[in-house]
Amino acid sequence: MVDSVVNDRRGEVVLCIIKNQKAIAIRSREYPEGVFRIPTGGINYGEDTNGNLLVDALEDEVSEVKLCKKEQLKEIANHLLGLNSYWDDWGQFRYETTIFAYNSLKNKI
Repeated sequence: MVDSVVNDRRGEVVLCIIKNQKAIAIRSREYPEGVFRIPTGGINYGEDTNGNLLVDALEDEVSEVKLCKKEQLKEIANHLLGLNSYWDDWGQFRYETTIFAYNSLKNKI
């Protein structure tokens, strides 16, 4: 995970969707039980980002969508930090994007 982020990406897009004063979090059936995150998408070197950001952010197989109050978003971020060693790097990376969304929204929602 870390190598692909460092070597294959020039950036990351965080897609924070707000509906009825709640943020949308997603879950894939591949994730550990109960793990959600804010949708994101990597931007590869040489990739054209015109019009593809939404597709990239939702590219994972989404098996569940959840509307979260802002405090639930903080709980989701903290849960990402406690994942086991196989998911540790992934959880830390997703924590950063999810807590960024939480911090950006906490004064607006």
